[in-house]
Amino acid sequence: MKGVNAIILSTLLFPAISQAAMFDFSYLFQEGYGDDRGIEPTLVKGYFSGERDGDYVKNISNIKVSIQGRPFSNNLISSLYAPDIGSPWVFDKEGQVSFNASLNNFKFVDNTYATEGTYTNYFLFTNHIDTGTILRQASNDNGGYSYGFDSDSQINLSWSLVERVPEPSTWILIISGLIFAGIRRMKS
Repeated sequence: MKGVNAIILSTLLFPAISQAAMFDFSYLFQEGYGDDRGIEPTLVKGYFSGERDGDYVKNISNIKVSIQGRPFSNNLISSLYAPDIGSPWVFDKEGQVSFNASLNNFKFVDNTYATEGTYTNYFLFTNHIDTGTILRQASNDNGGYSYGFDSDSQINLSWSLVERVPEPSTWILIISGLIFAGIRRMKS
């Protein structure tokens, strides 16, 4: 009977524990072109699923990005900026996304770019130590056109990456599973 209880408990707890966390991010470009085509601050924000690993987030998926409130239209992938091993983007390696802006080295890009070589939906944020390349750009043509950019002299500290607090339903599932296990243990 204890084996059956362990299986039931693991079935209840596994989905809550094994789910990747959700992360929200934002960056405010000091210059850009929004709907009125004037130079203005340009906000990029979004979220993705992943697993925290120290200062970084690994196994990134389900990337959603918007610029000036306009969502990117296609599925996005994360790719690594590595001119020493690529040309300069390496699409079969995940970008380095960090809570520390100076460690970021990624591009969230429309996944058609890797096969077709053309794109207008992207957000890139690089700090390549070997080459000294610091880039911050974003572009989106879904329902209009928005573009954000920062030159080296304008690099700002507006990068924000935060892990979402688990949904109440996740906590309820975990707590109910622990209560169930405690009750079963007291009865045996």
